[in-house]
Amino acid sequence: MRLAKIDWALDRTNILAIKKANSMVSQGYLKEERIFNMPYTEWVGNLTLLCGNLWVVDANQLLLARELGIIDKLPYMPHDSLDDHNSSDLVVKILALLQMSWMFIQLGVRLSQNLPTSQLEIFTLSFAICSSITFIMLISKPQDVRTSYIIKAVRHPSAEDLIYMANAGPLGYGPRYSIWVPNDATHRDTLKNMPGYVMSMACLFALILFGAIHCVA
Repeated sequence: MRLAKIDWALDRTNILAIKKANSMVSQGYLKEERIFNMPYTEWVGNLTLLCGNLWVVDANQLLLARELGIIDKLPYMPHDSLDDHNSSDLVVKILALLQMSWMFIQLGVRLSQNLPTSQLEIFTLSFAICSSITFIMLISKPQDVRTSYIIKAVRHPSAEDLIYMANAGPLGYGPRYSIWVPNDATHRDTLKNMPGYVMSMACLFALILFGAIHCVA
């Protein structure tokens, strides 16, 4: 998602380092260490996005850049600043949860009185339960923040730095044509796990819950 116009341009030093990094990996560099946990094509895609004078990184890449010494500090944003940029409406979320709760109560009363329920109602109930869990987990999280935070690098990255930075990046569900992180990208919970590991476990839980509700009904 594009936030605003930025002064992005190709950086010759980064381009040369990217070519060297790709050559090193192609020749088997770090192959025995098995640090790569994404397909080569995805890694190259993340690597290519680091060719400019501005990087758009996720939290894992930002922390790694600090550990590698590419930046000398992590950004600090107080809660008040995040709240100012938060487009989420707590009242809307609470009203949605109340509507779902009312549906739960209605279906619960009908089931206790042995009144019939339709498949559409059970189907809607399954989605409502999954949505309620999502709302509760994200109710305190800022949403749709459209403010960029720029941190100046203290040095250019080396080819080895770029290898690790690209490997720490997110995975998308298609080719990325801009430097912005897409909304459908999957991120690591730790650098040791495949991106999307937590999301896969959450999807598995949702499927089990979805099926269990239908079985109980």
